[in-house]
Amino acid sequence: MKLKPCPFCGGTNLRETDKSLYIGIQRDGARSKYGHGVAYHVECLDCDASVSAFCCGRWRWYRDIRKEAYDKWNCRAPNKLEAMLQEISGELEKLSDDVDICAEWVSKV
Repeated sequence: MKLKPCPFCGGTNLRETDKSLYIGIQRDGARSKYGHGVAYHVECLDCDASVSAFCCGRWRWYRDIRKEAYDKWNCRAPNKLEAMLQEISGELEKLSDDVDICAEWVSKV
């Protein structure tokens, strides 16, 4: 897995942190014993943007929190400009094919 540059500033100066935590667990609205949790944190050191993935209790072993943090960091909104450029490129390829067919036809006439 590879991290993309920062989605806000484009920076590549990133820090990853993997921590075991002890947290207070709420049960029925009352504070009870402390529980164990695991967190994975990705942050841009240039603009302080960050994401975290966290898992608490016995379920932490069933989740890959590093992958969750990477997926959150690498998630991007669809780029409308890129989609438009791909559409235009496809149209230009079609036109190019039409021009080649016309040129071929003209050369036979």
